Amino acid sequence: MKSYMLDTEEIAQAKYKKWEKQFGPFGWDVFNQKTLYNAYKKRTKNIEVDTEEYNKMKDADPEFYREASSLQYGKAPKISEDRIDKMVKEHMYREEKRKSFSRRRRFHDERDID
Repeated sequence: MKSYMLDTEEIAQAKYKKWEKQFGPFGWDVFNQKTLYNAYKKRTKNIEVDTEEYNKMKDADPEFYREASSLQYGKAPKISEDRIDKMVKEHMYREEKRKSFSRRRRFHDERDID
């Protein structure tokens, strides 16, 4: 008799749940487009869009959407101070998250302590 046939429903459910677990990217998959896009979505999830300010900036600049022949290439619109502060706050939050992360290592009883 096969051992998996003796498993209870709860044990089988736990095994299937473990198999379905999504693992993080590994190796070269860290740099593929899907992974980079998911990271972008995660970073921009907490950013709210202010359509009122956007429309105000669009109305103030007649060449907001520039054509390829425009001489305004490289001209950046004026960004409000609170938007800059939000960007800095988000950057500092990402730095804190990066510093607080530490890779989980397996524990070996017989291994010497470094």
